[in-house]
Order: sequence, then structure tokens, then C-alpha cells
Amino acid sequence: MRTTFLILLLAFCGFATSCDNDDDNGPQTEVSLEGTWDLKNISGGFAGINADFEDDAIEWTFNEETSVLTINNTHPNDDETIYDGLESGTYTYELSTVDGENQIYINDVFFGVYVLSASELVIDQDIGADGYVFSFER
Repeated sequence: MRTTFLILLLAFCGFATSCDNDDDNGPQTEVSLEGTWDLKNISGGFAGINADFEDDAIEWTFNEETSVLTINNTHPNDDETIYDGLESGTYTYELSTVDGENQIYINDVFFGVYVLSASELVIDQDIGADGYVFSFER
């Protein structure tokens, strides 16, 4: 009786693990930084800012082939208390993963931990009270 129970249990476990629904989801596409991202919001910092930006005001364009980030910052910043990120220009960037966290380095300097989806990018500097959170959309 006990042997029959164990055989049935093993058969059920084998059946349960072999039924995988991954095939039903279609082909999986890899999400990448490649392309242009509109900066939508910067929050945080010592002053606790929360600044929204209009489409196309600040664009970050990542080229994965050359590892070059091009920033086009046309945001008219008359208020010096509002931090709007890096200046217009080109920067090198590098991506790495440390302890399961995706990290981005800009011009060889740690810039933050990033979370990426097909349409959203969030870079969290998480540097105590002085760090900023950058939110982008495609």
C-alpha cells in the first residue's frame, strides 16, 4: 500500500512539473535599453524634489552597439531648485549585474540600479538622502 502511494505521488509530481505553460505565451523577446527614452520624472535628492517633464524635453538615447548614451536636454530650467539630470552630450555607459541588481555606469562612474520593461525604465541612485530616481518612458 505504501509503495503504491509513493509511486502515485512520484507520478503526480512528475506530471505536475512536466506541464509547463511557457509554450503558450509565444516567443519571448528580450527587453533592452536600445533606443530613445523620454525622461518623465525625477524625484528624491536632499531637497525631496518631484519634477515632471514633458515629452521630448529630455531624451536619453542608448546605442548598445557602441555603448554610447546621447542626452538631448532641451528643458528650459529657469528654476535652479529643479534638478533635470545630466547635461546634453554624449557619454559612455556600461551595464552590469551585481547580486541580482542591474547596475548602470555612466562615464565609468556608478549611476544607479535600473529596472527595465518594454516601455519603462527606472534608474534609482539610492545614495542615501542625496540620490535621485529617474523615470523614463519609450
